[in-house]
Amino acid sequence: ERKEDRRMMDEALAETAAIESMKKQTAAANKEMLKKVQEENIKRKELQLLDKEKEKIHDMEVAAQGVELAIKKEKQRQLELDKIQEKQKAMLMAGGADDILEARVKKEKEEAMRLL
Repeated sequence: ERKEDRRMMDEALAETAAIESMKKQTAAANKEMLKKVQEENIKRKELQLLDKEKEKIHDMEVAAQGVELAIKKEKQRQLELDKIQEKQKAMLMAGGADDILEARVKKEKEEAMRLL
C-alpha cells in the first residue's frame, strides 16, 4: 500500500510539474504574442502619421500652386489695366484734357482696388 501511495504521489507531482511547465510556456507565448502585437500597433501608428504628414505636404503644395496662380492672374489683370490706362491717357493727351485724364485714371484705380 505504501508503494501504491508513493506511486500515486509521484504521478500527482509529475502532473503538477507538467501543468506548471505548460503554464510557463503559455505565459511566455502570450508575452511574446503581446510584444508582437504591440510592435505591429506601433508600426501601424507610425505609418498613419507618415500618411498624415504626406497629406499635409500635398495640401500645402496645392495651396502654394493656388497662390501662384492667383498672383499670376493678378499680375496679368494689372498689366491689362495699365495698358487700358495708358491708351486712355494717350487719347486724352491728344485731346488736351489732362484734368479729365487724371480724374478718370484715379477713378479707375479706385474701382480696381475695390475689386481686389
